[in-house]
Amino acid sequence: MKLLGPAILISALAATSAMAEPIGGKAARKMLFSTKGAEVTMRPDSGLSPALSNLLKGVTEQVAADQGYYGAVAYSPDDGLQHAATVALARYHSVPAASAAALKVCNKARKGAAECRIAAEIRPAKWKPRPLTLSRAATEGFAKTYRRAARPKALAISPRTGAWAVSLGGNANADALAKCNKDAGTVADCETVIFD
Repeated sequence: MKLLGPAILISALAATSAMAEPIGGKAARKMLFSTKGAEVTMRPDSGLSPALSNLLKGVTEQVAADQGYYGAVAYSPDDGLQHAATVALARYHSVPAASAAALKVCNKARKGAAECRIAAEIRPAKWKPRPLTLSRAATEGFAKTYRRAARPKALAISPRTGAWAVSLGGNANADALAKCNKDAGTVADCETVIFD
């Protein structure tokens, strides 16, 4: 983890909407977003004043430029933005996964009675709902390694942690799952989302 700005934690963790069956690389390419650019959306139900919302948006845009998508910022309403409970997590495969992780970290660190709230969400530029979403890092891995490789090949992700892995060759699927689960740690929820 890396500290940025007034007590905002940025996690180097990376997660996505789970797919029932893996899809092929050609279909995945059409679903994935560009790795260039990310958008920050402030939640209107965050309870922040317009001034604090604008301040947090500026800091979150720095996070998005550095860490990529998907991400979320959680804060404790009772403790304020400058408390250690304020956390920005990025490099997940979906906003819901990033939000769940940010809320968990924030609620563990808060001192006040009120539950933490999501104040901002980070998505790829020109985001629209799609069946498959990957973090910027996993999308780059797909473009640079997966797409250029011969078959068999597999890309696995951890929906809750943002871990991911690409593997090539005869044991591509099993190897991608093993590498991803190793990176996911104790969660070990990896699933193959792209396979050819």
